[in-house]
Amino acid sequence: MPHFYGHREPPLDVQANAAVSGPPKVQRAQCDTYPEALGPLPTAAPQRNANLSSGGHPSRGGSAASQRGSRPRPRPRGTGHGQKAGGFQSMDHSLGGSVVVSSGALVMGVTGMTGSGLGSGHGGGAGVKKGGSPSAPRLFMTSVIESRDDLEERHDRCFALVQALVTDKTEKESNDALAGAVSKDPKTHEDICLGLMIGVLSDAESAPRYFRDLTLVARDGLIAVYTHLTHLVLEKYPKLFPAAKQQLLWLTREMIKSSVTGMENIVWNLMRQIAGGDVSRPNLWLADQLLDIFVEHRAWLEKFPFLLASVVYTYLRVIEDHFHVDKLREKEVKFVISLIRERFTDVMVIGRDLVRVLQYVAKIPEFQDLWQDMIHHPRTLSPSFTGITQLMHTRTSRRFLQSRITPEMEKKLVFFTSQVRFGTHKRYQDWFQRQYLSTPESQSLRCDLIRFIVGVIHPTNELLGSDIIPRWAIIGWLLTTCTIQVASSNAKLALFYDWLFFVPDKDNIMNIEPAILVMQHSMRHHPNITATLLDFLCRIIVNFHPKEQEKVRSGIYNSLNTIVEKRVVSSLSPLFDNSRLDKELRALIRERFAPFFPKESAEPLPQVDRDEDADGSARFSDEDDEENAHSKGGSTSHNATPNSNAVKSSGQGHSSSPSSPNKKNHTGRRQSSGDESESGNGSDELPVEELDDDIKETLKELKAETECEKRCELIDNLVKTVISEQLDFEQCSALASQLTDVIPEEFEGRIFPENPTLENIEDSIGRPLFVLFRSLCEMSDSDQRTILLQILAELYTLQLRIGYYLLYFLSADKAHPRSAKEKASIYKDLCEAIDEKFSLDICLVNDMRQCQEDDVNLFVYLVPEIFTNFPKHSVGNVNLLYLVVACVDGRQVQTLVCHIIAKDFVMFKKDSFPAILQTSLTWETFEQYALWQLTAAHDLPIDCVLPLVPKLSFSQHSEALTSVLLLLKQERPTNDLLKHLLTREAETGDRFVSAALIYWMHEYDDKLGDIISNHLSKQSSAGPGKRKRNQPSALKNGALSHSAELCLHHLDDLRQICKQYEFFNLQSIQSALHQAKQACTDTQKKKFMDLFAMVDSDSEPDEPSSNNKRRKDSKSTSNSVSKSPGKGKQPKNNVSATKVSESSDESSEGSEENEKPSSRGSAGKQQRGGGGGGRVTSGNTNNKRKRAKKVSSYKISTDETSEDEEVLAKKVPKKKKKVSPPSDSD
Repeated sequence: MPHFYGHREPPLDVQANAAVSGPPKVQRAQCDTYPEALGPLPTAAPQRNANLSSGGHPSRGGSAASQRGSRPRPRPRGTGHGQKAGGFQSMDHSLGGSVVVSSGALVMGVTGMTGSGLGSGHGGGAGVKKGGSPSAPRLFMTSVIESRDDLEERHDRCFALVQALVTDKTEKESNDALAGAVSKDPKTHEDICLGLMIGVLSDAESAPRYFRDLTLVARDGLIAVYTHLTHLVLEKYPKLFPAAKQQLLWLTREMIKSSVTGMENIVWNLMRQIAGGDVSRPNLWLADQLLDIFVEHRAWLEKFPFLLASVVYTYLRVIEDHFHVDKLREKEVKFVISLIRERFTDVMVIGRDLVRVLQYVAKIPEFQDLWQDMIHHPRTLSPSFTGITQLMHTRTSRRFLQSRITPEMEKKLVFFTSQVRFGTHKRYQDWFQRQYLSTPESQSLRCDLIRFIVGVIHPTNELLGSDIIPRWAIIGWLLTTCTIQVASSNAKLALFYDWLFFVPDKDNIMNIEPAILVMQHSMRHHPNITATLLDFLCRIIVNFHPKEQEKVRSGIYNSLNTIVEKRVVSSLSPLFDNSRLDKELRALIRERFAPFFPKESAEPLPQVDRDEDADGSARFSDEDDEENAHSKGGSTSHNATPNSNAVKSSGQGHSSSPSSPNKKNHTGRRQSSGDESESGNGSDELPVEELDDDIKETLKELKAETECEKRCELIDNLVKTVISEQLDFEQCSALASQLTDVIPEEFEGRIFPENPTLENIEDSIGRPLFVLFRSLCEMSDSDQRTILLQILAELYTLQLRIGYYLLYFLSADKAHPRSAKEKASIYKDLCEAIDEKFSLDICLVNDMRQCQEDDVNLFVYLVPEIFTNFPKHSVGNVNLLYLVVACVDGRQVQTLVCHIIAKDFVMFKKDSFPAILQTSLTWETFEQYALWQLTAAHDLPIDCVLPLVPKLSFSQHSEALTSVLLLLKQERPTNDLLKHLLTREAETGDRFVSAALIYWMHEYDDKLGDIISNHLSKQSSAGPGKRKRNQPSALKNGALSHSAELCLHHLDDLRQICKQYEFFNLQSIQSALHQAKQACTDTQKKKFMDLFAMVDSDSEPDEPSSNNKRRKDSKSTSNSVSKSPGKGKQPKNNVSATKVSESSDESSEGSEENEKPSSRGSAGKQQRGGGGGGRVTSGNTNNKRKRAKKVSSYKISTDETSEDEEVLAKKVPKKKKKVSPPSDSD
């Protein structure tokens, strides 16, 4: 998986034309169309105390059942976001400024609302407990592990207070009691208002009366209700039952009608709950309901210009997601178009992001006409509107960007960017991916997330030196995990959007910083990401707005100049002119950004001091329109994410970025002080005054020299000088920094030859850098080795390639053969010099990961060496093995298999293999198949795999099941093997067990029958409980054990699939099934009725029989029937068979009892005259013919009832008398 972003995904596209050649295509979302433009959700069932008088309070004449309260109904299951509780459970970061509460107000929690869903299926209703005390309704969906919190307890108290005041009173008395109570003190006033509000939210039928009482008794203009509603909408909305959500929307309508102050804020927060990329029923319902409110109260909406602009921005964005919800989309388009055309002056305040969301819906006819007017006739929309350029020069307020992120998402992102350390972020990314980005429709949400991170989450000075995950890493993860072409192009446009018309005096540097850092930090580890972003940036200049391409070019140039001036990056040269980019792209970059390519090399720029960043304040540039944050939801100033320039790596001695060396205290001797350098660009003036003159002179010569052989000699002389002068730690660090500038080409490109012959491999290590490794290997003096190891350790912090370069040198240096122990010792010394508390397992994985990302061919070449030289640390190392299977192709797998078969190295051992298999179940399909190919090359016993067989899921682990089945095909059936197979859970459609049994049946039917019968008999006698002595388990327990029932399941599946019924006629199988049947309950007998129909219920297992003879008789029977169907006693047998066939249509069990005596008599005859070396007599042949006919006449049916079986059972003895004499006469 990638070193930065936590996911390993296919590379992004390099073409950016899809997003910038005019308005992009709308990404269509799949969903079921709502009838009547979605309509309301189903109303709640009648509530528990819904029998109210005209005053809205419990009637005196109500029924006793009503006064006591009805039984609790099952807790309804949640839908949509409310169904999923929690998130990052450890999060305790509340949103600053999101809710303003007066003194004595409610207690607010930041965790999920709890409570159990009593009452109706949509949220329950008001009720009264048995003792007569009122009980508040439950508004929130909860899981079984959640408990009630303080807010729900307060709901109970407030509702109980209201009920105590109005119970058994007339309407006038109730109103007087409420009015008198609210006059006592502000606390009681607030509690009564809250109790009446709870009544509105829980009881749809009586809600109008509750609201009327609320408006009569409230003396604060409903401020208390407004405050509590704001909290519910921001913090608790996902957990509300659907009926409570419906009542919340009803209450919102009524408060708008009553002109309650501040309702525009509640509506704005409700609109935030319309999640982008979500086409679930609850989300579509909310969008439809709010749209109806806006249409119904259009005059009220137009009083609030910011809310009107937010409505336009929100619905423009979600129209893209509602492509297949035709009626809802038509309503949205009609309403939004009317608002834009009639109130364009108010809409213009959105700024440049208005153009971006209009691009998403540009193919809709109504918006095509709007685009034409905006481009060619701007004055028709507003006299003050001059064109699209005017909008693009207007920065979008962060409140619009915030409006497209739900409060729950915002909390997760704030926690992510303020609490999660870099290196421990993957599990949070995985959670966020599963929660919000798991569906194809949700891909459009990535644009909203990127715009929110870029424009809202800005770092603070306190986090500059922390190791919290930076913004660029999260954005890089969002880009790499995008799988849809259009969504990927739109995400890149969202990232660069503030670049296009950037004005340094008006725009914020923090809005353009993430894009340049994503490109810079991805260059080394993910060059394809940098390449696609640079290609996009080049093409967007001419394709975004062809008529204004010079203004776009000027904006991008302003962005780049500001980035360099503010020291976000010290130089653009390593980014624009990098050998990792292909020639065509480099030529395009040189053409588009010619001013940034000086004709002559410039002098090195001074070192960037991260502690004196020019934009160190890291504050918003738009505070002016954010001061009014009264209950708007979310924080008004997200000081959550650190400045990405100061992010330091956290890992096992590995830097997380090419420009951020490892900051840990190597060997406890120093702390890094921010002396980061751009590797290989020569742009930083490094401290060389600590070095001696001889070393300085050698470095100058080395930099000026171009011939490889002479450079190697200079490096050799440098090593001798360093050893002789006994450099201290600071000097070693300075020398390592200088080497990265003097020989930058040593850390670029690939060192492994395309044609890896022995000669070419030997030539590949004849480079200056490898002289350091050769000197290290040849040194014997420990003091000298310590100095050189310290230099290499410091070099490692600047260039992560050092680790696998050393591994490659140890493998390729054939001129000086070394033992595996010697090679391992040298590598261990380097790891110890890097970190005294090193773990060789982790070091190997990190270095090999770096190698895998840089050059897969070299990685595959090193794999045999790693497993040979470090067997204790590589064999059984799941992380290392995953690196192998994650990058190889078919040819490389074949290469490794050849090495393994030739006994060059070993990747698996018996003791560690089961853990590897267990972990591999979560890998991708090809990765698992590659693992099984490598497994097949080893001589591992099947015992390593067997413990995993019962745990494998038919639907989830098909790759492993397929490979295990192929291994079983090469084995003979054994007791241990069948035990694991027959304990697998039986699933519909799972043919794993039956396929293995059928395959073995053709070769080992007698042995297979013995093993299965022994297993079934043992499990049947065991029973589910502990058996008493001399007492049949069926009498004690009355049921089979679970293992025995599973065995019967598999045999029944085998019966349905396999047509070789002679297997079930083996005496061992018959006896075991008979014993199992006796131990079954009636339910189990009925469940396996067809299987037990193949058992002779009257036969006793006391008559010994040879399984081999019965198998031979069975085979001979088939031959006899096929060769001479008209000989012997065939007519009688045909009559018998016909009768059996007829009876089997009614009851298969009855037919089995009818037929078995003849077969048993035949078996007895075979035992008496079947000797003589397998010679078969004519009498035996006739009997075998009868058996074959009997087998071929089975007709299994499951339609009969138990009554039919009883009737048929009474008729069985008569049929026995007709069938038995011919059998006895033989």
